[in-house]
Amino acid sequence: MKNQIKEEIVKYLDGTESYVSFIQLENYLKQEGIPYGGEYSVHIPGHPTIMMWQGMSQDFARAILELVFEDFEITPTYVPQSLYTLEGKEIDLPIAENLHYEDTIKRWAPVMFKRTSLYKKDLISK
Repeated sequence: MKNQIKEEIVKYLDGTESYVSFIQLENYLKQEGIPYGGEYSVHIPGHPTIMMWQGMSQDFARAILELVFEDFEITPTYVPQSLYTLEGKEIDLPIAENLHYEDTIKRWAPVMFKRTSLYKKDLISK
């Protein structure tokens, strides 16, 4: 299921020129009949108190982590919280303005995604 979710996310992002939110990804997966909801969340690696999103299935969370941090196929971009407010769904946590917090308070880093122009194959020299 994780690989199917990855394929669908890439397909969806390939079909748009704009940035895509977690809400839009959830709506797309729902439309495609793919389960996405659950008890998992995605945190910024190395920053366990900074969350990108919550309420995800394990496969959806793992798909996002792999696409961003392993496959380099999608790029997260920090966006104002108001963009999520306009879409009608937010995380009830203080906003992470940067990655330099050294406290134990959980924070939300609102991000949206775009297809990466630099692909993994371009990183490998011949």
